[in-house]
Amino acid sequence: MKKTVANDENFIVEIVHTVNEQDLIKAKILIRETTGVSPETAKKLLLEIINSEDSFTVPLLVHIMTYHLDLLALNSSIKKALDEKLSSYQCLYDIYKILDDRNEKCFFIENLSDKETENVERFLIEIISKETDTHILSSTLKAMSELQNIKFASYVADFLYSDESALVKLAVSALGSCGTDFSVDQLVNRSGADAAVDRLIVQTIAKIKSVTAIKCLVTFLSSDNASLRNASRSALALIGAEAIPYLVECLNSPNKNRVIIALNILGESGIIEAVKPVRNFIESLPKDANTRFAAFEALGFLPGKTGAYTLTQGILDEDEGVRVAAARAINQQFDPLFERGISNLFKTESNQVFITDAVLTSESNKIVSSMVHIADFNQCAVKILKKSNDKELIDFYTGLAKNINLTCNIGEFKKKQVKVSKQGIIVVDDSRLLLRIYKKILTELEADFHLFEFANEALDYISDEKPALILTDLNMPVMDGIQFTKSVRDKYSKDQVPVIMVTTQDEEADRSAAFKAGVQDYLQKPFDKKAIQEIIKMYM
Repeated sequence: MKKTVANDENFIVEIVHTVNEQDLIKAKILIRETTGVSPETAKKLLLEIINSEDSFTVPLLVHIMTYHLDLLALNSSIKKALDEKLSSYQCLYDIYKILDDRNEKCFFIENLSDKETENVERFLIEIISKETDTHILSSTLKAMSELQNIKFASYVADFLYSDESALVKLAVSALGSCGTDFSVDQLVNRSGADAAVDRLIVQTIAKIKSVTAIKCLVTFLSSDNASLRNASRSALALIGAEAIPYLVECLNSPNKNRVIIALNILGESGIIEAVKPVRNFIESLPKDANTRFAAFEALGFLPGKTGAYTLTQGILDEDEGVRVAAARAINQQFDPLFERGISNLFKTESNQVFITDAVLTSESNKIVSSMVHIADFNQCAVKILKKSNDKELIDFYTGLAKNINLTCNIGEFKKKQVKVSKQGIIVVDDSRLLLRIYKKILTELEADFHLFEFANEALDYISDEKPALILTDLNMPVMDGIQFTKSVRDKYSKDQVPVIMVTTQDEEADRSAAFKAGVQDYLQKPFDKKAIQEIIKMYM
């Protein structure tokens, strides 16, 4: 409807009277009714408000910024005027007390998040010390987080133990922005009670990147809390070179689980600085097969040369998993030197089955391509593949053989009849090498199975398909085995789907947490075909 001049004139009279009387309630009514007057008259109201006394202007500008952002199009200087007036105030709390609306108070507080002044510092400390309203405290913690003032740390730390999870998470973030050793200590003290908060704490400490922060993350690797261990593992891998010296120290630990996780991280870091310490560790001849596997697997992820002798000796290891990991590491760095080394090792008859089986299981295409023309290697490979029930592996080898016009007399592949059903075996492990070993064993056992590198993908699968048995690793990034098991139990009971934890960890705390989450049994790595077969017989 067309605005009338008389209506605008009456509105202007009201504006003048309201401003003269400093009537906040009436002024808010006029602001709300600007939709009924011309833009010019609405601009007049805004101008009168901006030019009035600060104690009258500031609450109204806050009100506009909270509820009437459309008016910014009529006067773009509203935000600037508010900031200028706030900068001149010695006691911001006096203005804050005038605001009687929670939303306005929250806006007022968060609007200060880019103003690094002593007045703002005093005000936020006063608010966080006096207020009890969760929304207002949330806004205060957000503002403190943005300002990154180390003086806020001790006040923020109190909220790490709030009953409100939102405040706890905001307090973690705010402490992280302070970036002090005090902040790190407070975050460490708060860890271990809640998986989601633990992950946030680890991510926050990792962003600080101080020596104290990195050392704390390394300490978490020995925690009896799986979520802390795995979150720290991912964080340290991302930190990279700065974390290497502290991870190398872990390799001397008597705790083999700590050593294995440190090796995992060194591999996941993908940086050349990690090569030498991992190689040195292997050359120290560790007795534990799991640590040797982790070391060779790490070298397979790292750039640069790792030493031909170190890797070629690994392919003769007494443990199958270690041999597979060494073969894959060689394949990643394959060159003429490695080619000569492998060929020389293969000349010893007692080594031939070990080497051939390892390079086939690991699907090391470069090694196979370099050796497929050797009669003894081809004969050994064909002998192994004739007994295999893995069509993919047979196709892998015969495809490489055809590249040199070599005919492999494996015979027509006849897959043994495995009953394909929705009740197969689910395997979850973040190690691709271990998944290859699982594949070999389960294929030999003629089992119906599905392999998953990521726990969340396994959960998606079993949401529609009920498995007969689940084998899961414990230490996995993003979602560890305990969290995964809890999610499985949300859908299937122990009677419906048995879950077996397969891990290198052997601490009682991990076992207790796993059984509490719904695991039926524990299987220690390294495992072999017999161990997997016994688990299948027992639970299927």
